[in-house]
Amino acid sequence: MFKRGLMLNIKGSGHLEIILSFVFFVGFVFFIFLFLKPYDTKSMPESLMRGLADSFEKNTSTNLTTFFLEANYTSFPPNMSCFSINLSNEIDFFKMGFSNSFVENLSDNEVSSSLSSDGILKISKGLGNLNESYFKISISPEFEDEILDPSCMELDDYKIGSVLNRKVLSYNSLINLNKSYSDNYEGFKQDLGIPKVFDFAIVSKDLPEINMNRASPPSAEVFVCNYYFKVLKSNGNIINAEFTLKIW
Repeated sequence: MFKRGLMLNIKGSGHLEIILSFVFFVGFVFFIFLFLKPYDTKSMPESLMRGLADSFEKNTSTNLTTFFLEANYTSFPPNMSCFSINLSNEIDFFKMGFSNSFVENLSDNEVSSSLSSDGILKISKGLGNLNESYFKISISPEFEDEILDPSCMELDDYKIGSVLNRKVLSYNSLINLNKSYSDNYEGFKQDLGIPKVFDFAIVSKDLPEINMNRASPPSAEVFVCNYYFKVLKSNGNIINAEFTLKIW
């Protein structure tokens, strides 16, 4: 009788373990559905929207470096039309790498300039700029360099102010993306990582020429988000632009 009672207790213990395991399993499944919400269809568009915004910024962003320059070229010959500065002597510029330059005087008037790949910045002194000593220098691939006199004298007497490096959107890249949307939508969508079953649009009320848009079906649920970016144009202007991204 003792042995049988022991066997019955062992069997009872096994049933208890099965019941507890089932309770834990049901509780775990309940936790998954309650907190992680795998059934929530909104999580997919939200994830796609984040991916679209990241890809959009990555494909249109460019570097922009700005600083002020105080130049003293009073000892230059009167007939010298430009001066040059070797920016490769500045460690920050050397690490950044060089692209193209855009120069303005304190009256916000453009001054002719060029920047070589080895960091030689040339600035037009010009007959009308004899008294100009302060310049705002901008460096970015967005700009178009000019061709200045190769015999520009190198300037040793100058000061450079605080250097600001930042990321902005390239207006030229936005125009190229807009063209890709029109000419090769499916390929463009694949490049941005948007699944075939979804469609997307990107428009800007501040830049109406950026109009990557198409009609969505009346029954489609459209997920919309607004983003704000600084956009750099080749003329040196920077604008704050709102972009509306849509996925359906």
